Order: sequence, then C-alpha cells, then structure tokens
Amino acid sequence: MTRNLIAENERNQALSPLSTDSMSGTESADVAGSQHGISRRKLLTMLGAAGVTVAASQLLSAGGTAYADKGGIPNHGAGGGNGNGNNQGGSSSPAVTTSDCIIRVTIAELRSYTSPQPNEQYYVTDAGQEGHFRYDAADATSPDNTGTVLVSTSGARFKRNFDQYTFNASWFGAKGNGVTNDTPALQAAINALPPEGGHLHIPVTNAFYSLETGGLWLSDRSNIHISSTHAILKIKAGVPDTPKLQDSTYTTADNNFTLLYLQNCTNMSIEGLQLNGNISARTAYAASETWQSCLKIKGCTNVVVRDCFITEGMTDGITVTATYQTTPVREAFVSKNILIDSCTVTKCRRNNISLIAQDGVTVSNCMVDEAGTIQGISPKCGIDVEPNPNWGLTSQNIVLRGNTVKRSAGAYQVSFGGAQQHNMLVEGHTIRDSGGTALNIETGRNDPFCTKVIVTNNVFTKNKYGMRVVGKNADLISNNIFLENEQIGIILYSSDGLLITGNKFTRNNYAGIFNSTADVSLKIRCISITNNWFEDNASTAAAHHSCSVKLSVADANSLIIFDSNKQINTASAPLKMKGVVIDAACNAFANGNISRDLLDPLHPHDLFAGVGNQSL
Repeated sequence: MTRNLIAENERNQALSPLSTDSMSGTESADVAGSQHGISRRKLLTMLGAAGVTVAASQLLSAGGTAYADKGGIPNHGAGGGNGNGNNQGGSSSPAVTTSDCIIRVTIAELRSYTSPQPNEQYYVTDAGQEGHFRYDAADATSPDNTGTVLVSTSGARFKRNFDQYTFNASWFGAKGNGVTNDTPALQAAINALPPEGGHLHIPVTNAFYSLETGGLWLSDRSNIHISSTHAILKIKAGVPDTPKLQDSTYTTADNNFTLLYLQNCTNMSIEGLQLNGNISARTAYAASETWQSCLKIKGCTNVVVRDCFITEGMTDGITVTATYQTTPVREAFVSKNILIDSCTVTKCRRNNISLIAQDGVTVSNCMVDEAGTIQGISPKCGIDVEPNPNWGLTSQNIVLRGNTVKRSAGAYQVSFGGAQQHNMLVEGHTIRDSGGTALNIETGRNDPFCTKVIVTNNVFTKNKYGMRVVGKNADLISNNIFLENEQIGIILYSSDGLLITGNKFTRNNYAGIFNSTADVSLKIRCISITNNWFEDNASTAAAHHSCSVKLSVADANSLIIFDSNKQINTASAPLKMKGVVIDAACNAFANGNISRDLLDPLHPHDLFAGVGNQSL
C-alpha cells in the first residue's frame, strides 16, 4: 500500500522493531477486515520495522513535527506553497505532531483500507491531489467527492486537512491534459464548495481542461470566488451545438454547454480563467443561436469577472441577462451590479458581449475583437446592449469604459438597440477597423426613446461610420475623436434635442456630421453643434458630399445651432471640404465660428444667421 510510515518519538521504541504486543489489540479485527481491503496489520507489516525506524529518525532529526498547511499540502520547508492551495504561515488545520502517524498512500489504497485509527494521518501522493487526510469516525454519510472526502470500502470517511474554504480543482481529479473529460471533476469541485461560499482555484496546465459532457453549472450559490492564472477550459472538438432556451430558468444542468453558467447567484467573482467554446472545431446549429455561451450570468447580483480570456463562444462570449419564470406568476429577475473588467473577448458567433435586460453593468478595460467572424450569426456585435421586450424589460445603468473594440463582422461594433434604455455611458473607448458602424444608438420608429445617454472621450477610427444615432436617443456627444472613417463621423436620423460639443472630426471621407434624407420623419428637428473641430473631411469619391456638416431639416421650425466651431482644410489636403450645409431655411444660427481655406470660403455656413464668424 505504501512506502513510508512516520512515527513519533513516544512510540519509536514500541514500533521499532514492531512488537506483537502493540498489534494484539487490533489483530482479530484486522484479520476480519482484510477480507475486503487492506488491514491495519497488513499495512504495518508491509511497511516493515526498518522503514519505520528510518522514517521516524528522519522526522525527529528535522525537529519532530510535520505541518499541514491550509491547502492540505505539506510544507517542505521552502516558499509559500506549491500551487495546490498552500498558504505560508499558520493553519487552522491541526499540526501533525510527534503524537501522530503519517502514512503515505494513494487514493486507491486509502479507499481500500478497512481498519483506520483516529491517531493516524494519511498523506495522499497522487499527482495533483496530494494532501493530508484524517479518519473521521463520527461521519457515516458524507459522499466521496475525490477531493475533500474519500470513502473506503468499509465505509470509513477520510477528510482532507485544509482551511475548509479554499479548494483546488486538481484534488477532484481534474487533469487539464486536453484528453480527459474534466467536466465531472470540475463540477465536483464546484459542488464541494460549502453553502456559505469559498474559493476554487483551477491550476494552469500545459494543455487545457476538456469539457466533453457539458459545461459547469452554479445555481443559487453565493460568496464564491473561482480563480486561475489563465488555465484553459475548452469544449471538446466535435461536441454538438445543442439548443437551450434563453427565456427560462433551469433546475438542472441538462444540455448545458455554456462553459460557466451562473444562475441566481450572489457575490461571485471569476478571475484569470480562459474559456474557449471551440466554435472553430465544432458545427454551429444552423437554424438559430443556441444560447450556449462561454460565460452566462443570469439573474445574478454582485458579480465580478476580471482578467479572463474568452473566445469562440457558440452564441456569445459573455451573456448577462435575467432569469424568467411563468409560475406561480409570470416574473423576471434581472442581473444587477455586474463588473466585467480587464478581459479579452474574441471570435464569438453572435456577439462577444451581450447585455440583455439588466440593471447596473460595467464593462471596462476590455479587448473585444472579431465578433461574428467564425460561423457568425446576427447581430455580430462586439458589445450589444438590448432590452427584452417580450417581458417588458429594459437595460439601465450601463457603463462602458476604456474598452478597445475592433474588427466586428456585423453592422455595429457597439450597439444600444431597443426602447427605453436608461442611464448609459460610453467613455474612453477606441472603436476601430470595421466595415460597419463603430457605435449605434437607436430605438424602433414608434418605440419610447432611450434617456440619459452620454458618449464622451472616445476614439472612432477606420470604420464605415463613427456613430449612428436614430431618434431622440442620445443626450450628449462630447470630446470624441472621429478619425479617418470611410464615410462619416456621425450619421444622424430624427435628431431632436441632441448636443454635439468638443469633438474633433478629421479626414472622414464624406462629412464630419451627416443627415441627408427625403423622409421627413428622419430629418433633423433640433440640434446644437458647438466647439468642434472639423478638418479635411473630404475625398474624391464623395466630392459632392464633402463638408464639415450636412443636414436635412424637418421644416421651417427646426432649430440648428452652430457655434464656436473650427472648419479647417490643411494645405496638404488633396481635396477641400465645404462648410456646414443645410437643405432649407429654418431657425439656423451660427456664431463665433472660424473657417480656413474651405472649398467655397465665402459660404462657410449658408442659410445661417449670426455674428462673430471669421473666414480665413
């Protein structure tokens, strides 16, 4: 069974050589038990007297005490741990002193041991699962979970010595070798976390943890922290894409191939994981999205996701949404207070990040890249914020800050689409490199508008359009840079009460700000454009459009304010832009503007009344 027994100095003479007197009290029981496993007598006989004496002398020469650190792994005298949950310093676990034995065993040997004694401690040697265990004579019911509880063939329970709140996935048999199906072991590790919460560490490996029979599931849990130093969890190649309804609350993990699914959870944190849905090696369900994502946060409160790498989600990379029930009453519970920070999210089929009907989500400092580029299905956004009108739910209190979003395959890289979304901030982004629109904000034609929407301090570059705003759905667009977009900096429809101030529009090929339509309902009613810089917004391909601003006004009562702006063509510009252009007379005022070297320098703002303007 084992190769080493460490005994203390009080029993050293009694056990070296082994005396029949020291064994007599257990002999008959051991003989009976040996029919079903390894008996205590057989165990000690296998160890041998010489081995016991040598082991004891080695322990005593080292000070006579071995300690089990908080992770359940022995402290070998250097450093603060070995990646299996160790913490340097004191421990709430009892020390293994010279009044105890330490018996080196494998898990298989311990499960077959039939005659444990209370004063024995067992050191499991299986790679990745090492740790001290003690026999708990008072427990006859705990199930064997491989990681913290082992049950022998005689029904004995052996408990791992650890701090009770810090767990290691490898204890439960998770291999991370890219071959073994690690779903059962990882789920067992999650299930072993105590009801009051705990910390699960998933060690990094040279390969990945293969999820073959499903993703990982946490429902109605709280106070759990799952962390890694970038271990990879990956759906196995060839696993079918199985549909799972979005607007439902689930009681089991059946048909779950979302890699990590949090439902009705509170006070959770996920840090340093890599989640890979492996869509490049699987076939997506052709009819529609299946709502199998890399990470789903559903009906949860107070969740932090930080420093994770998420890629190739079969539907989304990250989905934040509500839970739904139809009995006893039709009711939904939105997710609240969610932080997604410093993550990379790439190459997911539908959207990289979907925020659907929630209250209080911040996405910050993330890299969001190549949405919808593998087996893509609409809308293929980098970040998509939307309501759920089927349940009368909206999104509110959304902060998108400091993210880089690029190369999305869909029409929009970041989109707020849907009615009555409220209190939304887009700040400090770089949104670049797409054939669509960097930022879209809109509702349906007859839907209630979004309110308190602010877009500030962003860079929109090398897209088709920098921004698209439909209806009275944005309040303030300020201090942004619109640079070298293929056509337009900001394209507007049905604007009424919008303030655009302090922005810089440079080398956008058609115009800095643009609205041109024959549909009266889509024309401009009220807009204030102040303190902006317009430079070289012209190209040969769009010579008839090339201007700083071009607007179609709804009627003679429309109000257009164009104050304190700079309209500049540089000497090196191959084609010069015109000044601000409106298509009909209305209440249009231009004051304190400066223009230089425009295509038609005598007409920097025709049909506008005003004073203090200069044309250089």
